[in-house]
Amino acid sequence: MMQISIKHKRSCEQRVLSYDELKTQFKNEFERAYQGFIRHETEKNAFLPEFMQEHLTEADFLLSLQWNFNNYSRSEWYISAIR
Repeated sequence: MMQISIKHKRSCEQRVLSYDELKTQFKNEFERAYQGFIRHETEKNAFLPEFMQEHLTEADFLLSLQWNFNNYSRSEWYISAIR
């Protein structure tokens, strides 16, 4: 089972959550990060011919979950490690 360590930016409080717990407890942040990822990737590939454009899924987002969540969620929490 995947264990995700998250840390609060100001208080340095730490938690260890499963992926499902992270998605439940940080639903808004997770959705904001996912939408930011989709928007960024769509803008990046906007000038490619349609047959070369990617059709993004949640699996693409999860390939770099730590980076995507930390950079697109605008949350007070960040993922410090995934085990």
